[in-house]
Amino acid sequence: MKTKTFSFVIALIALFSLGVYADCHQVQKLSISTENNTISISGKIAGLGNVNEEVDWILSGSLTGEFQCISPGQRKQDPGSESPGLTTYDFSASGSGVPRNGNLLFTASDTGPCTYGNGKFEIRLLNPSFSGYITVIYPDGSECTSQLSF
Repeated sequence: MKTKTFSFVIALIALFSLGVYADCHQVQKLSISTENNTISISGKIAGLGNVNEEVDWILSGSLTGEFQCISPGQRKQDPGSESPGLTTYDFSASGSGVPRNGNLLFTASDTGPCTYGNGKFEIRLLNPSFSGYITVIYPDGSECTSQLSF
């Protein structure tokens, strides 16, 4: 009986030490914005503890919505003639920063799906939603990953 209990405790310790998709911090005040052909997701990572050194973060997931690709000519001639784009876009970005009072503000930017032609397209995103993960990498090399959905 002692061996089974000991094995169970060791398995639990191993599972929780991996930190796989554990909500070890909170992401708050998320917003999505577009400018030209760039999509940005901004927010605040809270609960990072007493870290006074730079941490790295990686944000990745699927951004869904109605993407409209607008060329400069379409804006001038017929504002209502936007070209329909994708409905799902794989979003990935990374960055770093020094937390203040256990919080880190971030902006993750990625080139949008309107990349054909001369590249001067503007993207409009209607009814956006995001589902993915954010990983924080601490100075000691430890990582913490949390699931995001908004």
